[in-house]
Amino acid sequence: MLTSLRLTVGAMMTFLLLMALALSFVLAPGSDPQPGEGLLDAPQPWVLAAIAAAGVALHVLITLVGYRTPAIAPGTPADVAGGTSAAAMSSGTVLRAALSESVALASIALAFIVSEGSYLTYVVGAAVSLALFVVHAYPGERTIARTEASLEREGGRSHLRDRLLLPAPRPGAIQEL
Repeated sequence: MLTSLRLTVGAMMTFLLLMALALSFVLAPGSDPQPGEGLLDAPQPWVLAAIAAAGVALHVLITLVGYRTPAIAPGTPADVAGGTSAAAMSSGTVLRAALSESVALASIALAFIVSEGSYLTYVVGAAVSLALFVVHAYPGERTIARTEASLEREGGRSHLRDRLLLPAPRPGAIQEL
C-alpha cells in the first residue's frame, strides 16, 4: 500500500514538472518578441505575493484538516483497526495531495491572465505546490506519524505501521537517554 501511495503522489509531482515543459512552449513569446518579452521575465510583485499567500493559506488548511482521521477506540481488533487506518491514510494522502496541487493549477490560469512573467508565474506556483507535496502529501515518516497520532488519539492502537509493513519508529536520542 505504501508503495502505491508513493507512486501516486510521485506521479502527481511529476505532472507539475511535465506541465512546466508543456507551458514553456505555449507561453513562449511569438516569433518576433518585443524587448522585455522573454520566457523568463519576472512576474509582477502582486502575482508572487498572491502565490505565496495561497501557499501559506494551504499549508495552514492542510495542517488543520488534512490529517483528520476517525479515532481508533481502545480494544478494537487489529484487523479492523488496520483496515480503518489504511483507508484513513489513503484518503488523507489523496486529500493532502489534491490541496497541494491546487496552487499550481491556479497558477496555470493566472499565467494566461497576467501580461508579464506568465511562464515564471506557473514555475513559482509549481514550486510552492511541490514544497507542499514534500511537507504534507508524500507518505514519509512525518506524514505517517501524524496520521498515526490522529488515529490513536483516544488510546486505541491503529496498526497502521503493520499495514504499511513498516517497523515501529525508533525513539529519539533524548528519549533513549
